[in-house]
Amino acid sequence: MNKRIIATLLALFVALSCGAAAFAANDTEADAEVVESTEEPAETEDAGEPEKEDEEDEGDVDGDKADEDAEAEDLTAIDESEDEEKTEEPEDDKEEKTFILTLGENRIVTNGDSGKELDVAPCIIDGKVMIPFRAVFEALGAVISWDAETKTVFAVRTDSVIVLQIGQSVMYVNEGRFELDAPTVISNDRTLISIDSVSKAFGSNVAYNEEENSITITD
Repeated sequence: MNKRIIATLLALFVALSCGAAAFAANDTEADAEVVESTEEPAETEDAGEPEKEDEEDEGDVDGDKADEDAEAEDLTAIDESEDEEKTEEPEDDKEEKTFILTLGENRIVTNGDSGKELDVAPCIIDGKVMIPFRAVFEALGAVISWDAETKTVFAVRTDSVIVLQIGQSVMYVNEGRFELDAPTVISNDRTLISIDSVSKAFGSNVAYNEEENSITITD
């Protein structure tokens, strides 16, 4: 009786052992399938990453192209600006001025204004038209100085230095020496010079109208 029970128990144990082994094998296969199924999405994600990188590369290419287009537009604008500057004609900043003096009148008119009073009027000495040195040269933009010891007058305008001496019919402009129509004189404590000295000093246009007794200086 005991032997049968023991044999039955052994048979039952063997059956249980086989069933457990089979169950374990099934679990192993199931786990393997689960692992394989979980690895497949990873492959899908890996396959998608190159596409993302390709999109980024395309974005970089588009950005570089946009930068190149912007630089090309800037260069075009610079070229157009340079062309406009080249075609523009230089402007003459110097405004032409006209001065009118009349013999016997103590006044100098500039560009048709009401005139400025003079200390001494233009006059004729020994047949030569004489005009006040300081008034005319200052109107032309020169700075005047006087050396009483040598009786010499000086006028400076930009890069020109003019020197005249009382009683002399010579004028010096920088290193140049010019003969005048009449000597420089003093009248009523004012220096008078011949009208040709203005044109020789600054290159101004000087005209004398004998009928109107007027002197016109254009500079």
